[in-house]
Formats: sequence, structure tokens, C-alpha cells
Amino acid sequence: MGHGQAVTMSVLESNYPSLYGRLPTIPETVQVFFWTSTAVFTLIPAVIPPAHADGRDKTVAKILDPDGKIIGSMGPIVQDAASTGTGTWEFIVVGSRRNPFSDPVLLVLQIEWREEVAYRINCGEIGEEAWENALYKWKLIVLK
Repeated sequence: MGHGQAVTMSVLESNYPSLYGRLPTIPETVQVFFWTSTAVFTLIPAVIPPAHADGRDKTVAKILDPDGKIIGSMGPIVQDAASTGTGTWEFIVVGSRRNPFSDPVLLVLQIEWREEVAYRINCGEIGEEAWENALYKWKLIVLK
């Protein structure tokens, strides 16, 4: 279920019944509804030495598969490190990057759930082959 399935009102009602009941009170531009694949990975922080104009270190995170192999990286951590740093997180695919000079990469969002709504924490990249080897599943996402 999900792959190639349209997001209709009946699909929303069956997947998110309590949210469906509140839809008339939520502005249309606040949430995005879409099907995508989702998987869980571990993050470990990594500090990149200053190479930019402000001279400060930049904290990013590396994405690890269940075997501890680095399979991707996150953008700079812009929020409190406790909310975006180490630990296990859910990721969703939102795009891909393909070119003749490198292996395909999936563009992902690190998310956290608040009730039935996913909130973006950070963005990153994961190798497509690593994602295909992960235990991913298709899911209807309500993103705010």
C-alpha cells in the first residue's frame, strides 16, 4: 500500500482518523500529505573544522546503518544538539540526486512525530544503495 497510491480524503480518513476530523480547522498551506519510504537510522555527531568565513566549527551528523557503517550525512545542526544529535531517528525520502560522476544519493529529512504530524528536524543525504538495503517501508506522511 502507498507506492503510487493517490492521497485522497478517504485515504487520509483511514490512515489518520483523528487528524481527518480536524482538517476543516487547519489552513491548507500548513501541512503537506504524500507517500514516501521511511526508515530508521542512527546519528552520531561530527565536527567539521572551521573552513568558512566566521571561523567557527560546524557540527553535523553522520548517518549509520545497523552495522555501524557510515551511509550518509546531515546538514549543519541548527537546533539544540540534544534534539538533533545522537540516537535513533526516522528518515523520509523527499528526492534524489543522480549524475554520471557519483553513485545515486537520496535526499532525506530527519523527522520526529508529534501526534499524527511529522516535523522536519534536519535534512541530509543517504546513499541509494544503503537505503535499498535498509528495512524501509512505505508510509503516508503528514508533514508540517
